[in-house]
Amino acid sequence: MVQTVRLLFKMVFPLLMKKFLLVICMQCLVAASVAGDHVLIRGLFQGAEGEEIILMRYADHLSLREKELASATIDEKGSFVMEFQAEAPELLFFRFHHTRNFFYVEPGNSYTVEFEPFSFSDKTEGTDYHPLRLDHSMSIHSEDQAGRGLNDLIRELEDLTEEFIRTRIAGNIRANHQPAMRDLHSQADSLFRDAGHPFFAGYKEYYLARLGRTLNTRRFQPLVEDFFADRPVLYDNPVYMDFFRQLFGNYVFTGSREVRISELEEAVNIHGSYEAFMAALENDSLLINKRFRELVMLEALKKMFGMEDFEETGVIRILKKVAASGAFPEHRQIAENLLYLHQRFLPGQPAPELLLKNHRGMKKIPEDFSGRYVYLFFWAGWCNLSMAELGPMEELAEELGEKIHFAGVLTDHDPATASHLLENEALAASYYHFDGDYRIFSGYGFRNIPYYVLIDPEGNFVKHQFVSPSAGAGEYLHGIADQ
Repeated sequence: MVQTVRLLFKMVFPLLMKKFLLVICMQCLVAASVAGDHVLIRGLFQGAEGEEIILMRYADHLSLREKELASATIDEKGSFVMEFQAEAPELLFFRFHHTRNFFYVEPGNSYTVEFEPFSFSDKTEGTDYHPLRLDHSMSIHSEDQAGRGLNDLIRELEDLTEEFIRTRIAGNIRANHQPAMRDLHSQADSLFRDAGHPFFAGYKEYYLARLGRTLNTRRFQPLVEDFFADRPVLYDNPVYMDFFRQLFGNYVFTGSREVRISELEEAVNIHGSYEAFMAALENDSLLINKRFRELVMLEALKKMFGMEDFEETGVIRILKKVAASGAFPEHRQIAENLLYLHQRFLPGQPAPELLLKNHRGMKKIPEDFSGRYVYLFFWAGWCNLSMAELGPMEELAEELGEKIHFAGVLTDHDPATASHLLENEALAASYYHFDGDYRIFSGYGFRNIPYYVLIDPEGNFVKHQFVSPSAGAGEYLHGIADQ
């Protein structure tokens, strides 16, 4: 019996060891793959200690839906670190307060980022303070590339183009710029001859093509045939997609002789039909390729949301069709993002949670006021339009405060600028500080102050981008209170 066991062990053990080693090797390969996609950013932002900095990406470059990728709190030395995964070269941006700084990352690379030293008092002292107009310049360096990295190459291309426009175009805007563009192409080819970067090669090609179109050096059809027809769609290349929007943003409405608006209206308004829309576009010889034709359709549907001639329900129905069963995964994602961006603030959609602060503590809106309507008023002490609405706001709160909660959300960096409101319990309206959470601007989809939103007792939007107290909000609110 013992001999039999030993014999089996001798036969089986080598097989087990081979399987074990194979598993280990596979795990190592997976780990290496993950490490290759890993990106590390070490940042320095002196003067911004204790503040949060957020790293953002676009979900796609047609809808331009923004998504948070990572965040960090800047430590007492002004330093921060971020780590994440990247599958390909990608455009990202830092969001700090109201500002954005764009740059590129590549899988497997580490970067050092340095912002100009920041002083809040220096920014505001002796100036007409407007934080939406502040900016923070930064430099970025790739730690893993001895030569020119992607950000360096793009910066050199932009510098070359800026000098070209300044010396060859600015003083002679009505001239024929074809010879000048040929010279620019030659300079760019010489400057980047040894770049050897596939992503940058496509970036440069479409960057210069876009400039040539802006300067009207080439006609529309040859550009489409040279840069789009029978060529891969570069979904991850922002310049490609920007050039695409430049050429095709209004193409089906005003640029194509073969696409009939009446057929588009029938496809959208009567049938809500993906198939009918695509068939109408197929009449155009430039849109024979199905992938490209569908991309043009998505761009047109995005525009149709703001056009009176097209029914919103039909546009949504077609986008849902693409999102659910489109032939191309990139287009399914774009359709989902377009639907999200359009629908997230519609009546009945849940309002994002706000955690606000005043001298009494923290309040959650809309949760802490469930059962009541909430009239949100985003404002700032530096904004004269905001300050002018405080009086009418208080009058409405005195009249309707039992049925509607009036909440003024101060977005100033320093709550002390409005402490007389935040601490005044005699006021009919309640005033809160946003507590430094700059996500509310993207969460509630606004970039301007003042901004007004009405939320129902269940915590859903009633009116997004509502009217101000002085512009007629009272009439609508009285109607709600009288129900």
